[in-house]
Amino acid sequence: MCFNLRRVSTIGEIVILHIESPEWVCDTCGEPIASVYYGTVQWLSDVDAKPGEPEAHSPIIVHRIRCIYDEKALYRNQRSLAMDLDLTSLVGTEGLMRCLDMIHERRFKDDEELLEIIKRLFIPGYEQVRHHFDEAIEAGILEPNTSHGYPHMNQIKDILAWLQSEHG
Repeated sequence: MCFNLRRVSTIGEIVILHIESPEWVCDTCGEPIASVYYGTVQWLSDVDAKPGEPEAHSPIIVHRIRCIYDEKALYRNQRSLAMDLDLTSLVGTEGLMRCLDMIHERRFKDDEELLEIIKRLFIPGYEQVRHHFDEAIEAGILEPNTSHGYPHMNQIKDILAWLQSEHG
């Protein structure tokens, strides 16, 4: 596993996770992105979208240099352009506001795709547990009492602890 749950603290009912890990996993190669400076969020933009319709779709988090889309092949095969923003411009409060503005402006065909990127960028531990929800439900670790893909922080903490005990 590519994380280490260092410590959990609480403020009232708020759960705070302190995690030692690479923050993100590349959607292309599956390897950790070791620093905000090495990653980018890319998405496709349909060239043939009608004016006023959202053209953006399929956002991914990838290594900035080695794992980006092949732009010539994208245009030739899908009539799409690759758009991107470096992770440095999408983290922190400015990055969150930029992402929220994209939702407000209806830039993406499916808001859920961008919401998934927001969860990955801003929710501690989400990146490490996001592919394990069904497995955690089956193991009795996660009670399915939230919308799928929208766990509470205490549920993320429980899944992280379970993954760490199961996978070391």
